[in-house]
Amino acid sequence: MRLLLASTLLFFHFFALAQNTLVLDRPGTRKRIKYHTGDLIYIKMNDGSRFAGRISGIGIKSIFIDEEQILLSEVEKLYDPDKRKFHRSTAYKAFSAAAVAIVFSAANNVFNEEKGPVLDQAGTNVTLFFLAVGAIFLPMQNKKYKIGPWRIRSMDLRPG
Repeated sequence: MRLLLASTLLFFHFFALAQNTLVLDRPGTRKRIKYHTGDLIYIKMNDGSRFAGRISGIGIKSIFIDEEQILLSEVEKLYDPDKRKFHRSTAYKAFSAAAVAIVFSAANNVFNEEKGPVLDQAGTNVTLFFLAVGAIFLPMQNKKYKIGPWRIRSMDLRPG
């Protein structure tokens, strides 16, 4: 009885985990990125149109993003927002630090200086540094994969 129950659970477990997987790989290397249903993805098509959203289904030659069918043969670039969370958080933290630095520098000069400028050179330099760090990291937040060097395909991972 236990063997029958264990084999039945194992059988259903394989089918619960089995699904089509969207794979982005670079031929000749071991680099491979897998996307499953529910992953966030941005796509640019050959005609210039863009699609963004969560993957709702993966077929053999197409994927569904928010219930809209997209053929894999028409994909030009794939942007992956989940792979570079460090860059996005660093950019937003740097912009926040710039705002805090300019406010504290101005407040310090207003309360401590009687007839001086509200913004001094030191406060402006610190603010510009944080703005520069944010401006450098902001465009790097989405990893871009161009189809050509990278290959996109659908894989069926069901057993049998």
